[in-house]
Amino acid sequence: MKERVLRIIYKHPGLRKREIASYLGIHHFKIISLLSELEDAKMVKTVYHHAPEQMEFYNTYFITDKGLEGLES
Repeated sequence: MKERVLRIIYKHPGLRKREIASYLGIHHFKIISLLSELEDAKMVKTVYHHAPEQMEFYNTYFITDKGLEGLES
């Protein structure tokens, strides 16, 4: 599942959790820990977005060089 998530983020950088989960056909709650593991392993990085006027607070995900190495091996 991690490789699938990395491939999705590689092909579509800047997705939110629910968008990644949509590509997988699952609820975004099911990938929270997986994304956290990928971030801890430095395979993905997040950018926090804060838009209080729209009451939106979310992270977008991007693959790192280490994540790319994981896809190539």
